Amino acid sequence: MTEAIINGKRVTLKAKLGAKANWDLTRKFQKFDLDTMEFDEMADLLARFIESWEFDGDPADVASYADLDLLTEFMPLMTTVTERFNTLSSGNLPSASTSA
Repeated sequence: MTEAIINGKRVTLKAKLGAKANWDLTRKFQKFDLDTMEFDEMADLLARFIESWEFDGDPADVASYADLDLLTEFMPLMTTVTERFNTLSSGNLPSASTSA
């Protein structure tokens, strides 16, 4: 499990992502691009990775992310989770085409 302190609050990331519950990540975020990602897509990604936090609301509920401060809470969460995502997925996501 990975922990971070964001805006003075402890955030714990999940140690692993269940394969079936997160299967769509293999397609959805294969080309992870923050320039084209919508808020709800990022909140969904954060909700999948964050086990617990000391912020108000449930980190598993995408609606809990709406009231976080953009610069001191949401964006640092994005950075923490995208670093974890990149570490875990590095070289592990299947290519779009597996035909020879």
